[in-house]
Amino acid sequence: NVKAGIVDEKGTLNGKVKFPTKDLVDSGDFTASVARIIEDLLQSNPGVEGIGIGVPGTLSKDRLSTIELPNIPVLNHMPIGSILDEYFKDVPLYFENDANLAALGEYYFGGGNRSDSFIFVTLGTGVGGSAIIDGKLFTGADGNGMELGHVLVKNGKTLEQNIGKAGIMTMT
Repeated sequence: NVKAGIVDEKGTLNGKVKFPTKDLVDSGDFTASVARIIEDLLQSNPGVEGIGIGVPGTLSKDRLSTIELPNIPVLNHMPIGSILDEYFKDVPLYFENDANLAALGEYYFGGGNRSDSFIFVTLGTGVGGSAIIDGKLFTGADGNGMELGHVLVKNGKTLEQNIGKAGIMTMT
C-alpha cells in the first residue's frame, strides 16, 4: 500500500489515507497518481511546510532518483525527485529510504529512553535497515549503507529474497 498522512512538529499523525500500490501502478502514471494524493492532502491541510516521501528501496546518493525498488519495479531508475518537484514548487520535497525515515521517526518521536546510536530493522513486504549514529542518520558511502534486504547471503539470494514476504510465501 501507499500511505500518506499529515504529521505535525510533535510527530502526531493528523489524518491519513491508504491506496493499494497495484492500483497506482495500473493507473499508467504512478508518480502523477502519488502527486494527486499529495495535492489532495495539501488542499485539505493548508500550511504544510514540507513533503517527505519514504521509498521502499535504494536511492541515488543525492536522493533525487530511485535505483531499485524490488516491490515497485516500475519506479526503478526514475528521477522521481525531479518529476514530483514539478508538482510542488512552493513546498520543499524530501526523499529518503522508508526504513531510514522509520528510524528517524523513532529517534525524534519514539517513547522511552532514547539512545543517540542504534540500529533499526524493518520487516514488512521486504527487509529494511537503518542506523542512527551519534544522533545522525548513517547512509554510507553510496547513500544506501544499511539497506539490509539487498545483502547477498549464503545461497546467492538476497536477504529479502529469503525472508521477505515473497521468500516466506515460497517456503510454505
